[in-house]
Amino acid sequence: MQRSKRVVLLAIRAVCPAALFVAGVMKLIDLGEFINGVREWTVIPSSISYYVGVFIPFVEVVLGGSWFVVASRRRVELMCVLLVLVFTMVYAAESLFNAPPNCNCLGLITRWTRHNSIIHDALPRNVAIMALGAFGLFFHTNHKVCVVHSETTRDRDQGVSCRSAFTLIETLVVVGIVGIVASLVIPGLRHLHREARNVSALNATASHAQVFLAYTTDYAEQFPFLLNVGPGANTPVTIPTQPSTSWRVDSHFTQSIIWPVLMADEYYGGRFTGEDFRLYQSNAEGFSELLYSCSMLASPGFWNPRTRTGPEQWRSVRTGEVRYPSLKAVLFDDYSDDDRVWTAKTVYVTGKPRPICMGLADGSGRWVLPKQFGPSYVGLGSWPGYPPLHPPGSVLSPQFTLDGARGRDIID
Repeated sequence: MQRSKRVVLLAIRAVCPAALFVAGVMKLIDLGEFINGVREWTVIPSSISYYVGVFIPFVEVVLGGSWFVVASRRRVELMCVLLVLVFTMVYAAESLFNAPPNCNCLGLITRWTRHNSIIHDALPRNVAIMALGAFGLFFHTNHKVCVVHSETTRDRDQGVSCRSAFTLIETLVVVGIVGIVASLVIPGLRHLHREARNVSALNATASHAQVFLAYTTDYAEQFPFLLNVGPGANTPVTIPTQPSTSWRVDSHFTQSIIWPVLMADEYYGGRFTGEDFRLYQSNAEGFSELLYSCSMLASPGFWNPRTRTGPEQWRSVRTGEVRYPSLKAVLFDDYSDDDRVWTAKTVYVTGKPRPICMGLADGSGRWVLPKQFGPSYVGLGSWPGYPPLHPPGSVLSPQFTLDGARGRDIID
């Protein structure tokens, strides 16, 4: 009975160090993404956020891992509990002082809401870990294994040397805990990393789709139609970079690519780049990997060869024209930029087909396999007074949905 109690106590004592070790390893898998997350915290000065982002996982791995190898485990446990306490206090301070955006920017509000939900989920988890760590420290006793000297009877009676040690069963428990941590972390690192990226990308896509729905509420049930380019106008669009640049557009379909710039002031607090725009973190400062479907930039008749008449059909789409909101993409990403292999003829082979993120007209997000893509009518046509119109950004089916807003981008 006494031995079983000691085993249970040892397992409880291992929870806090093991949790820190695993958390640190997971952060180190994608250190850049974790640092970007730290930069969102209001209680951490931006001038030191990079160093804090590097320091935290390093300390977690070293401190948590040392419990399994050093003799002074009690001190390590105390330091682990204190570290979790510091993290919890920072979480609590962030929850108190992280005020919501003072603008009506749904993109920033959605981001703030997601950030706060992460904090509120972490607080009870940290409290539970601290409670287990404190329990283990409070009930911990130094187990002694006495080695009896055999030189004399007096030595046997009076001269006893005691040392702290693990019993065999405790050693097996520690080995088992290390094995469990290793089996959970090592084989699944790539899978967990990929899944985390996918979840993050899907959440970002859904949040942008909700911004588009907010636009329809603000503008008489119309989806964004932010450029109206006349014949031969070649209107420049100013990109508010430092220094500012401009982009000349040959038709209003170009907003399929530059929609973050056009919506930045009103819905994103002036921001049009960042990790929530670049879904896979390949270039957090570039334009979004999400494209605004061209099929939402013209009447449904323009996207059928039997009813297409010309530029007079280029207009905004109303929400009532969307027949299948849960199957019609407003935003989508394209796998063609995953890998580019340039040939001697300056032609590149695109990335392999994979599931893509779709932000749907009902405000949801969904992963869609290429075999689930709906039919399309690719191309923008050639019209007097306009230069040759090239498909902006992508030629995947969701860009040119057959029958436009009335069609479906997902065939289940």
